[in-house]
Amino acid sequence: MRKRFENIFWFVIDNGPTLLTIGFASYVIALAQTSNVPTAIVLQWVLAILGLLAVSELVERLRKIRSIEETTKKTLQVIENKFGERASSDNFFFKRLPRLDTYLEKSSSVCLSGVALQRTIRENIHVLAQLLKDGANVRVVIVNPDSEAAKQIVGAGINYSLETLKANAQSTITHLSWLSALPESKGNVELKFIDEQPHFNIIAIDPEKETGIIFIEITSQRWVSGSRPRFELTPRRDQYWFSYFKAQFDKIWEDSKVVSLKGAPNTKI
Repeated sequence: MRKRFENIFWFVIDNGPTLLTIGFASYVIALAQTSNVPTAIVLQWVLAILGLLAVSELVERLRKIRSIEETTKKTLQVIENKFGERASSDNFFFKRLPRLDTYLEKSSSVCLSGVALQRTIRENIHVLAQLLKDGANVRVVIVNPDSEAAKQIVGAGINYSLETLKANAQSTITHLSWLSALPESKGNVELKFIDEQPHFNIIAIDPEKETGIIFIEITSQRWVSGSRPRFELTPRRDQYWFSYFKAQFDKIWEDSKVVSLKGAPNTKI
C-alpha cells in the first residue's frame, strides 16, 4: 500500500505541471475564441502558462537528478561489493531458492543431495519427466530414513518428527519410482541412501558444463525460525568453489548405498 501511494505521489509530481499547462492553454484558447477577453487578461494567462512550463522543466530536471542519484547508489553498491573488503552477506546469500524449472529446462544432468528433497522433486516432477524423455540423467541422494542419522536430524536441526521425515523420504521414492517407470524415458534415474547427517543440500544442474550451476542450501544445526542461507555457484565466476561442491557431491554419491526403484510403490502423478 505504501509503495502504491509513493507511485501516485511521484506520478503527480512528474506530470502535474504538464497536465496543468495543457489545461490552462486549452482554456485560454477556448476563452479567446468564444468571448471578448481584454488583452491584459490574455497576457496574464500567457504568463501563467509560461510559469507552468518553467515549473514543468524544473520538475523534469529534478526527476533526472533523482534517477541519476539512484543509479549512482546502485553502481557504488556493486563496486563496493565487488572490490571492497568483502561482499555483503545479504547480497551473497538468499532466503529462498529461485524457481528451478528455468534452470532445469534442456539440462542433461541433474544431481541432488539432501535430507529428503520431497519438495524439490515434487515441485519439478514434470520438468524432470520431460528431461528424462530427452535423455537426461538424474541422480538423487537422500538420508536413509531408518538410519541413526535420521534420528539425529530430527533431534537437532529440523522442526518435524521422525515419522514426517520418513513420509517425506517415501514421497521422494514414490516420485522417483514413477519417473523411472516412464515408458518413453530415454534417460536414467538413480537413488541412493546416505547414513549420515548432511551439512548442506546440493542442487547441481549440468555440473560438467561451462553453463552449469550449483545451488547450496546450508542445513540447520539447530532449528530456529527464519530462512536458511542459500547461495549459487557458476564455473566461470566461482571456479574453485564450484569444483569443490561438485567434488563433494561426487564423493557423497560414491559413498552412498544404491536404492532400487524397481518394485517401489509409485503413483500416477
